[in-house]
Amino acid sequence: TVSKIVNDPFMGMTVEITHKAGVVSVYKNLGSELLVETGAEVKAGDEIGTVGQTAILEIADQPHLHFELWMDGECINSEAELKTLIKS
Repeated sequence: TVSKIVNDPFMGMTVEITHKAGVVSVYKNLGSELLVETGAEVKAGDEIGTVGQTAILEIADQPHLHFELWMDGECINSEAELKTLIKS
């Protein structure tokens, strides 16, 4: 479920999606035009927006998606967690 959409002054257009078991995925530096609204139910493969250059802190970098995973209020190693999910 899309739980939050905000235009963060430093990280740009940001979408948070709340998953089962308290996991929250966060997508930052998205383009200005999003394809979802708060409260929308999404599933794997659904588009939520496009890669943008809205993150002031990362404007010198090539356009990219800034991705984070949070669990129980703490940022977790998304690379390790995703590898675990793919293996199962």
